[in-house]
Amino acid sequence: IEFKNNLLGMRFDSEKITYTANTKLENKNKVQVLFRPEAYCKMTTLIKSCDKEIAWHGIVDRLENGAYLISDIMMYPQEITGATVTSNDEKYPMWLMQQPDEIFNRIRFQGHSHVNFGATPSGVDTTLYNNMLQTLSEDDFYIFFIMNKKAEYWIQIYNLAENTVYEKDDIELAILLQSGETM
Repeated sequence: IEFKNNLLGMRFDSEKITYTANTKLENKNKVQVLFRPEAYCKMTTLIKSCDKEIAWHGIVDRLENGAYLISDIMMYPQEITGATVTSNDEKYPMWLMQQPDEIFNRIRFQGHSHVNFGATPSGVDTTLYNNMLQTLSEDDFYIFFIMNKKAEYWIQIYNLAENTVYEKDDIELAILLQSGETM
């Protein structure tokens, strides 16, 4: 509506228009991404123990309060180098299809390490993310995550049901303890 109102109120003196809008969420409440302690431990152990890039999937549930809970981390067949990680084109589809439905339908987290590099996505990463998003239905979500050995991280949540992308500043990461407390 704001765009339409601005467009109707503009005077056109050329063949082009430029429009700028603030896309920052005004909501002060951040979206929570919670890890079960075992899942967080698996993920950080992979990062710390491997001197090459390494990738994993996570089993995710969307909680009633809108938070996302990552309950497990799963390694999948992959080819790794010091600066890249790619799924094994031959073994990965078979691995994925062997997952029981209750797991397969909850694989909504793709993470990988950037070893000692910055924790921002490369062009290869964004291409992978775009390809993965094409396989989702309109009510799905997916979380993408990169972490390096310094524990610097980058995260995005694509919530297609809400037509919203949450970025690092919009997200609170925490570990969910058995007591229900977070840390």
